[in-house]
Amino acid sequence: MTEPDRPHPADIARLDRTSYSHSAILRLLLQEAAAHAADRAIALAEDPFGEEPGDLVARAVLLADRVRDVLEAAVVVEREAGTSWRVIGAALPNARTGATGVSAQAAEGTYGESVREWSEFRADALATGTSDAPLLNPGATLTLLRAWADLRCVDLSEPGPIHPSHEIANLLALTTSAVGAGWTGERLALVYDRRAAAWDRLADLLDPDHRAGAVESAAADRARAADLRAHVISP
Repeated sequence: MTEPDRPHPADIARLDRTSYSHSAILRLLLQEAAAHAADRAIALAEDPFGEEPGDLVARAVLLADRVRDVLEAAVVVEREAGTSWRVIGAALPNARTGATGVSAQAAEGTYGESVREWSEFRADALATGTSDAPLLNPGATLTLLRAWADLRCVDLSEPGPIHPSHEIANLLALTTSAVGAGWTGERLALVYDRRAAAWDRLADLLDPDHRAGAVESAAADRARAADLRAHVISP
C-alpha cells in the first residue's frame, strides 16, 4: 500500500466554501473590504499629522482605494441579489455632474467585469481565487472579521448556517469536479468525509421515518473515504 496523498493547501478552503451560500461569501467580502476601509479612516482620524509633506494626502489616497474596494464589492453583492444595473447606476456618483446617478450602461461598463469574474468563480468548484483572496476561504475570512469586530467593539452580522441539503449539493458538484481533475487518495477522501458529515446533519433534521436514506448515504460516503485512503479503488 502506498503512502496516502496529502491534501493540497487550497483543498480545505474549497471544502469550506461548500458550507456557505454564494451570497454569504460575497457579503463576507464586502464586510472585509469595509473593515479595511474603516481601519484606514480610523488611523487618519486618530493621527491627522504627517511626518513629511504629502503624507496626509498619501494616507487619504490609501483610504480612497479601500473605499473603492467597498463600492465594487457592494455592486457585486447587489447584482448577486438580482438588483438591476439601472437601479445600481441610479445610486452611483456621477463624476461629470457631481450629482448622483449614471446610466445602466455606464454602471455595467465600470463594474461588469468584477461581476463576471465572480460568476466564473462561482461556477468553478475548484477555483482558488488569487493568493490573498478571501474567496479562497470564507471560514478564515470570518475568523479574521470576528477578531476585528472584537477589537473595534463592533456588532458583526454573520452569515447563517447553510441548510445541509444545500451543502450536499455543493459537495456533489465539488466531487464531480474533483474526480474530473484526477483527485484520489486522501485528497478525495476529505470530500467524502465532508459529504458524510453533511448527510449526518441532514438526518438529524429529518423525522425518524424519513432519515434512513440520509443515514445510508452517510455510511456509503464514509466507506468510500476509507476505500480511497486504503487505495483499494480508484476515483
